[in-house]
Amino acid sequence: MGNIELRQGHYAPAADHLRHSLTILQRLGSPITEAHALDTLGILHLHLGEPEQAPTYFREALTRFIRTSERTGQALSINGLGEAARAIGRPAEALAHHTDALAIAAASDARHQQARAHAGLGHTYRALDDPDLARIHYEQAHATYTELGMPEAEDVRAYLAALRGHLRRDRP
Repeated sequence: MGNIELRQGHYAPAADHLRHSLTILQRLGSPITEAHALDTLGILHLHLGEPEQAPTYFREALTRFIRTSERTGQALSINGLGEAARAIGRPAEALAHHTDALAIAAASDARHQQARAHAGLGHTYRALDDPDLARIHYEQAHATYTELGMPEAEDVRAYLAALRGHLRRDRP
């Protein structure tokens, strides 16, 4: 329910459902599912405009994913750390996290997380005023999201359209 509420933009009910789920999962001893709930709480805080709180949840989720050797989950949480770093205004951290997430996702064939990492790198390079590198990563994200039939493809298409006319021609 928490994920559904989050996707619909109903953040207060999402938080209630996620925290309740987390309590139950901790009692059941389900570390992977618990990690997913923690990761989703991190995403919720990003949507609430509280990026300073999100890394705590992403790190807790990452710890559980590492403990259980869940590589796709590791990419998931590391991408979350990148998104939080960018939102807080730490682009160097964002680049490092998304680059790490991309490597893990590629090694584990987690295509959705590869696309998410490329989109994160695109956002960060755009924020760093490097539209050429932003475009390269957005194109890769768009291709992967499109191949997977994911709605994020449309968002990335819009980011690419916004970059048109802003590409620097002084690079080889």
